[in-house]
Amino acid sequence: MKRVTARRKALAVASILGVVAIGGASALGNPNGDMPMIISIREILGSCVVAFLIGLVFGFLPARNAAPLDPVDALSRE
Repeated sequence: MKRVTARRKALAVASILGVVAIGGASALGNPNGDMPMIISIREILGSCVVAFLIGLVFGFLPARNAAPLDPVDALSRE
């Protein structure tokens, strides 16, 4: 059995909160409820892919570039 890492837990919680926030914003924008809210799995998966790519570009790649450097040099560089 695989252990669930903190990163996976955080991703699951963030995904659930994002879907709930979208539903809440839609309900606030349509208080009468006369227009149905339709969210397809394609939009949910697309937003998850975009969020993953943004996290990869702005998180992993700079860390990978700084990993071989001396910590003092990595922090002092711009």
